[in-house]
Order: sequence, then structure tokens, then C-alpha cells
Amino acid sequence: MKKTIALILVFCMIFSSVAMAEPLSTGEKIKKIVSKAGDTIVSIVEKFSDMKDHWSTQWVEELLEKDVISGYLDGTFKPDRAISRSEFTKLLIVAQGEDPGVFEGGHWAKNYIEKAMKEGYIESGEFADIDKNITRAEMARMIARAMEEEPENWGKYKNNIADFEQISTEYREYVLRVYAAGIVKGLPGGTFSPQKTASRAEASTMLVKLLDTDEREIPEVVEEPKIVIDGEEIAVERKDTVVVFNQALSVFDENDNFKLVYNNHDTVSIFYMPEGEESIYENILCFYSDTDEGTFEHKFDNNIVVNSYTDETKKITKDILKKIYPKGYEKIYKQFIEKIDTGEEVSGKSDGRTYRVKSWPTETSISIGGK
Repeated sequence: MKKTIALILVFCMIFSSVAMAEPLSTGEKIKKIVSKAGDTIVSIVEKFSDMKDHWSTQWVEELLEKDVISGYLDGTFKPDRAISRSEFTKLLIVAQGEDPGVFEGGHWAKNYIEKAMKEGYIESGEFADIDKNITRAEMARMIARAMEEEPENWGKYKNNIADFEQISTEYREYVLRVYAAGIVKGLPGGTFSPQKTASRAEASTMLVKLLDTDEREIPEVVEEPKIVIDGEEIAVERKDTVVVFNQALSVFDENDNFKLVYNNHDTVSIFYMPEGEESIYENILCFYSDTDEGTFEHKFDNNIVVNSYTDETKKITKDILKKIYPKGYEKIYKQFIEKIDTGEEVSGKSDGRTYRVKSWPTETSISIGGK
């Protein structure tokens, strides 16, 4: 009740001092409040037109109530719009109860940047271009530095993040800390996508969880990945080999046709055969990983071998490549198709891995390098 009265008083004070081009009805006036900046309109009774079904509505509303963030004059919030380094810096400072104000006579965010550097959220030389859109990794670093607590066992969460190896070493600790604290979750597929530009919705969510520990969800630690065949764990020295093998295995698991998982000395293999053909000598496609580092030409730890170019085997080959090379799989697959039965070889690098496509008269292989 007190909050409602306070809001009405604020409304009265603002609208008694602001000249309106067109008169508003009492109902329209009660619905709107002009924010401190004077250039945004925040809806009290109704949500923004683009927030009705958005996943971040709960978090955005909390920041709106704290007067940390605001919407736009057209009645939208634009949750998926990118947020710049300077904009996020202001939000981080204001969210913690301090507002040094807009700087006049230079960059508008100068006061917020200086405050962030004083608090240790930003270090000298980190942001050469303060107006550049902030990445998820950069935002995680600032959030981690602003945290007051030390998350438990934060170093054990790397297995929770599917693309952890793709996160630059300078950001890994910060990402793990905010992940372990329950401030950030992964994207669909379990990735963090460190270089992805952060949105206003993501920034709002992280800030709310930074400020309110009750809003956090502490994830369970995912165990170290393993290769298990018929209930027996296969010893593998290279973690990346396990990751790649399980990625390939998931493709076969999604396929309804017969599959045979076979362990033979230093290799773990998946053989694909149509219509339940059980003889490994009749396989038309196989994927195998070396479990002993360096036994397969030193550069390559995994191999896809195709010796019957049916529509099904081509599709499975492409699906495996998509799992392992999510950004470059189309190029590699195109090279595979072009080199079938040519006897030629082509090599390259994609997604942090080397690869080689090599063709013989009866089969074509794609060798996969480790990370």
C-alpha cells in the first residue's frame, strides 16, 4: 500500500512539472512514469509489448522495480538487443546503489567507467573501445569481480560447459566462478558461447542474480566424461578423445539402424551397418578414436571412414562433423563429397581442430585433430 501511494506521489510530482503536448486521461497517467533519465517510459500496470512471453520477464521486472534499467519511448524493452560495455558498466554500478551520474564534456559513461575501475570491475587496458558490444565472457568477468563470495568447488564445473575449451584462458576462471555461483547458465546444448554478444535480457538476469542470492540456482557438478561400453569404462588418456567419441556416439544413438560399439586394443570404434548386419567386415561406415595418444599419425586422434556412399552414410557423416565442427562442418563435408574416389587429399583447420580429408579407391576418411 505504501509503495502504491509513493508511486502515485512520484507520478503527481513528475506530471505537474512536465508539459505534455497532448492531455492524457487519468487512467493513462497512472499507467506511465517518466524515468529519471527522462527519455524512457516505464509501464507500471502493463508489461512492455515485447516482454509478454519473453524468458527474461521476471528478471527485467526486478531491475525495473529497483530503477536500474528502463524501457524505450515506443513502449518496448528490446530484451534481445545487444548491450555495450559502457551501458553494462553503468548498470553494474547503479545496481549496487551508486550513481555517479552522466559525465558532461566528454564520454557520457566516464564517471561509471572510473567507478568500475576503482572497484576493480575493470582493469586498465581491458576495454580499448568502451562503446563496443560486450561479450558474454567480458560480462562474466565483471560480474565475477563484483561478487563478494567465493563459490565452492568452482574449478570442478568445467565439465558442465560443453565449449569450455573454446573459452580464452583469460576468462575461464571468471566464467567458472559465475557458473558455480548460479549466476549464469549455459545456452541450449550446454555451451557458454563466450564470444557471443550479450543482450539486455542476459545482462538483466545476471545482475539480479548477482544482487539476490535467493534467485540463484547452484548447478550440480557434471562428472568427468567417460567412454563406457557394455558397462565397462574404457581407459583413455586424452579427454578430448572421450568428448569427440561421445559426440559421434550420440549421432549413432539418434539413428534407428543397427550400430555396433567395439573395443579393440588401442581403439574404440563405432561401426554402422544397415539392416542389422553384424559382421564388422561388412561395415559401410565406422568411426574410431585412438585411446593411446599419438598412435594415429600423431596429429589425428579420431577418424571417420566411409566405404559405401549411400544417402544414409553421407547423412551420418555430416551429422558427426556437425557435432565436432559446429562452425565449419559444411565446408569439410563439401570437401568430403568432392574428394570421394578421387585419391586426393585436403587438410585444414576449423573450430580449433585440424582435419584431413583423404580418399582411396574404396573408401574416404576424415581424420580429426584434437584440441
